[in-house]
Amino acid sequence: MPGSTAVVERDSGAHQPDMNSPPETLLALKDLRFGAPGALLLDGVDLEVHAGACVAIVGASGMGKSTLLDVIIDSRGHPAQGTINLDREHTALLTQDGSLLDHLSVIDNLHLVRRFGAKAKSPDPVALLKSLNIDTPLHAQPVNHLSGGERRRVAIARALIRRPRLLLCDEPDTGLDPGNIRELARAIRGLQEQGCGVVIVTHNPWFAALVAQRVYELFAGKLIAVSAWPQPVDIEDLAAVDVRRGELEAHLHQDLERPVTPVKRRRRRSFAPLELARATIPYVTSVLPITRSYGDYARVFARTFYIAFITGALFFLLVGGMLGATTIAVVKVLTDNALGGFLKYVLTPKVILKIINGSYIVYLLPAIGAVLFVARSGSIITSWLGVLVLGKQTKALNSLGVNPDRYLRAPVILSLWLAYLAAAGVFGVGMWLGSVTTAEYLFDIGNAADLLRFPQALIWESYLHYKILIYSVLLTFFITGFGLAPKTSTETVAMHTTQAIIYTTVAVSVSELLFALDLLLI
Repeated sequence: MPGSTAVVERDSGAHQPDMNSPPETLLALKDLRFGAPGALLLDGVDLEVHAGACVAIVGASGMGKSTLLDVIIDSRGHPAQGTINLDREHTALLTQDGSLLDHLSVIDNLHLVRRFGAKAKSPDPVALLKSLNIDTPLHAQPVNHLSGGERRRVAIARALIRRPRLLLCDEPDTGLDPGNIRELARAIRGLQEQGCGVVIVTHNPWFAALVAQRVYELFAGKLIAVSAWPQPVDIEDLAAVDVRRGELEAHLHQDLERPVTPVKRRRRRSFAPLELARATIPYVTSVLPITRSYGDYARVFARTFYIAFITGALFFLLVGGMLGATTIAVVKVLTDNALGGFLKYVLTPKVILKIINGSYIVYLLPAIGAVLFVARSGSIITSWLGVLVLGKQTKALNSLGVNPDRYLRAPVILSLWLAYLAAAGVFGVGMWLGSVTTAEYLFDIGNAADLLRFPQALIWESYLHYKILIYSVLLTFFITGFGLAPKTSTETVAMHTTQAIIYTTVAVSVSELLFALDLLLI
């Protein structure tokens, strides 16, 4: 992008407006530019939003409406030229489906924001939900049990916990029927009456006519004024709403006839080393369990541990047993075919088992356990985190004062570390049980458990402690690094999940080679 970045923020603070003074300006954009040189997605955008006003931005798909909101709410992640004046501490983002957290109930979604990001004297969550027609029986329900309209209203309630002065809404009417759209419009009207400024991105002229006093079209990188009305329309007066909708559609039809050079979008490429480099500092700063709410920390920790270990414990045990049994079976085949003559009487089954003892378990456990863990549990957690990023849950949380690194990354790292230790232990037990059971059967002996013990000194000689520590750091870094990396599509989620497995496997393999060559921790 040509030129230097010049994004300025103003902390306006919350105060009671003077009734005789002009409306307070909550958002001011001046000559905002964003995109690649010669292909700007936003090319000189100017906009002002005042307290109690609702501004709608319409336009064709791909013109950059959602990108405009992203630049406003996250100027650091989307560096742009121009000026952005707003009070970020009192600004909230409402995404298409609300970006509620599916692993929390309705009321817990509100309590989370209240504990992390709410200001003093935040509204009571129960009363707030009731005011938006979310009845008490729904409060304890998972959010995925709600209808589209109910999810939007819960998302508005969650945003109101933060007491925003400015609310940015990214197509909140998508997928809603006319009845639910009118309910959403009533909720937004209530925000305006409390002095909140609202910016809505939508494709629906009827919804824009319901809620907005000013309507702009984002066209060829610029905001073009389409309609402006002195007062909001009466939501119950459908005839008046239809008149405004007709006015909008007439202007939009004329706008679409204007010649325009299509806006070119830069396709964001996922470059794994760069994604991991960006994740390094958040990973390091998230290691210590510093949080505003240890209850929320424990909840994410428990959910991660349940998915990563509890649901996979039997799998780790069975795979370990299979590998242990296979190892003893290979030893049996080799002894039957490679030993003959005098050696056959000297190297008896007991002698052979005593020689190999349980050393192979100690050497195989850390590396194979790490690869097995990341392939099974790591892929699930990486996908889960990726879906939260793709669905903009993390972005919405950040706009509501809930730091995703403290709320998600930190407890996930600790939980994965302990889950890997537990999974490696179960995997090792499985290998030992499979080895003992198979040895007693194939070699027809009754004391295989005693013969397959391994000396305690072998643990240090094999670098078992160091390996488990190093591999736990590697796999937690790759899982959270790729899981919370930016996402543009479900393909990116799948690609990052695969990359987490590949990078962990390669890193563990290289580490094993360095240990074998005595080049690591000599």
